[in-house]
Amino acid sequence: MAQPTGRDPLFLALRSVPGLPAVELLASGRDSDVFVYDDGLVLRRYRDGRSAETEATIVRRPAELGYPAPSVYDSGGPDIVMARVVGPTPTSDRPGSRRSCGPATRT
Repeated sequence: MAQPTGRDPLFLALRSVPGLPAVELLASGRDSDVFVYDDGLVLRRYRDGRSAETEATIVRRPAELGYPAPSVYDSGGPDIVMARVVGPTPTSDRPGSRRSCGPATRT
């Protein structure tokens, strides 16, 4: 998993404004940064400014089909506001990771 780098211009600007609460960067990936947004929510922002609407639609679909998925509360422009889900990441079960399901799951 990529380590947070805080390359998002908004993150860099907000960090330097006196009197504003600290902006917490949770993760930084290839295309976007994820920030703590509010109690139980995160903001995912694409750094290149592209629309996040397609991703928001894709994230909403599993929940519509009855699968557990994070709720999307808002999306517009490069931003998605969604529920913060705490737990292992999809790649954390890879062999050699800190949390592995062990040999029973290997093929």
